[in-house]
Amino acid sequence: MRLPDTQNAKELHAFKKGYRLATENKTLNNLPSEIRYDRALREFSQLGWDQAQEEIAAGLEASQQVPWRQRLAWLIMMLLGGIVTATVLINNIKEEKREQAALIAQQTQQAEVTRELPLAEPIKRPQGQIADIKNGEDTETTQDSSNTVLNPPKQTIEADKPISEKPSLETAELGLLTPAQRKDLVLNQQERAASNPDKAPLSAVIDSSIKIEKAVLTSAIQNKESTDTFSDYVPKNRRKLYFFTQIKGAEQQTIYHRWLFNQQVMALIPLQINSNLYRTWSSKRLTSAWQGQWTLEVLDAEKRVIYRQSFKYGKR
Repeated sequence: MRLPDTQNAKELHAFKKGYRLATENKTLNNLPSEIRYDRALREFSQLGWDQAQEEIAAGLEASQQVPWRQRLAWLIMMLLGGIVTATVLINNIKEEKREQAALIAQQTQQAEVTRELPLAEPIKRPQGQIADIKNGEDTETTQDSSNTVLNPPKQTIEADKPISEKPSLETAELGLLTPAQRKDLVLNQQERAASNPDKAPLSAVIDSSIKIEKAVLTSAIQNKESTDTFSDYVPKNRRKLYFFTQIKGAEQQTIYHRWLFNQQVMALIPLQINSNLYRTWSSKRLTSAWQGQWTLEVLDAEKRVIYRQSFKYGKR
């Protein structure tokens, strides 16, 4: 506000009154009668009203010029993020190809060495059985002894007889593997175990003095309330979810929201409870790569599960 060049208190009051009416989006007809019927005071109020209108118009013009700069900044950030993500993915793919090529070369080398090694390993049979090896054939005979070990004569594998690079478990049980074949078998078992990790079982839900009055999965929070509700299915076009809870009996304690995908922890969020009946929530951004079974848990201060619910994301 730029005050006019006057020392008259009434004129300054009239100027400020007109300025205030303009900021409240009112006309000069709302002026008090002592100003409206005084020509000099009415002119000062008009000056204040005009000045406020000019400032409002300038502010609107300035606000309309901001969004395109913001959009340009976001576009640049998205482009940079896309370039970085693409570079990382390409490098990961190249690294995986190099590792696969190295593994294939190692297995090929091991197979070539296996063809040149003699079968000199002792064979152990269960109680009451012994094996006689003759001309490459394995025949069983019974004998009244325990854990008899037979050392067969040295024997080489014919060059034209194919050898499996990945021996079966049945062959391993018979003990007909060279050290190189056993090593290859262990590597294959480790690869299968790494590609199919065991899922840890979910902890049991305990009885607690803390009560979950309300637990809702929603897409937004407004005025400390959920705007909508998802039960056991969330479509994959939802990229952010909120877990809204109303907690009773946990004043001045810290609880936790735990987000699990296929029984693997994706987020553990601590939440401070400040009153006996308290509303609080956590959120999680999702991607299309995380479609499947999700589990939401509420944990007490000792991280024991006191509430659990599940939903499917993107898949029926």
